[in-house]
Order: sequence, then C-alpha cells, then structure tokens
Amino acid sequence: MTWFPDGSPYSYMTSGDSRAINVGWLDGTHAFPQAPPTTELLTALFDKCGEPANKTRGWHRCELCDAPAPFLVERNGQNLLLGGAEIRVETPAGPVFAAPDLIYHYVRDHHYNPPVEFVMGLISDE
Repeated sequence: MTWFPDGSPYSYMTSGDSRAINVGWLDGTHAFPQAPPTTELLTALFDKCGEPANKTRGWHRCELCDAPAPFLVERNGQNLLLGGAEIRVETPAGPVFAAPDLIYHYVRDHHYNPPVEFVMGLISDE
C-alpha cells in the first residue's frame, strides 16, 4: 500500500477528484494516531466501504499485520472484501476525503484514529 500523510492532496489514481485529500493511507513504517473506535464509527465505515468509489486492479494487504489479501470482514451478518477499492467521504465544509477501503480494518483492528473532520463527514452521511 502506498503511504500518504493525512490531509495531503490526493494523487493516487489520476481519475480522482482534484478536491480530494488523503486520509487513512497507512503503512508499517509511519506512526499514526490511535484511539479505540466507537461502534458508531465502525458502523459508518463498514457501510461506506460497501459503496466503493474507485476499484483497483488487484488486492492490497495490510502492512501492519499478517492478514491475507483480500481481507474478509463481517459485521451484522454482512461480508465485505477489503483491500481492492477506495471510499470517498464528503464533508459539509467542502473537503472530500479519499481513503483505502482497508481503513475499516485499520480503525477496527489497529485503532487508527482518523481526523475529526473525516469522522464527522462520515457520520453525517449516514
């Protein structure tokens, strides 16, 4: 997976939105903010990951653990395969956040704490 700092301009796929900024592009060599996730955040992330914005060719694995790619997750009887797409989260203030769909795994299993503006946009989208 490619690492981008949170808040940097999105540039991973050329067909992306020019307003988009990166969030949740983690790797095994850069520190990231951590906090236990809320149920509300996990539910909103799972739902958003079920509506991918950009599908990639192939699968990315998590560099923070030994989880295989694609990464299968289950929530409330629904399954998703993660590691092969991106999500977009729009905010009322204007920024559009671009994140890998592995962000659900990062938040749930590695306690990645995304920026507040991203979380607020995600939850208000529900």
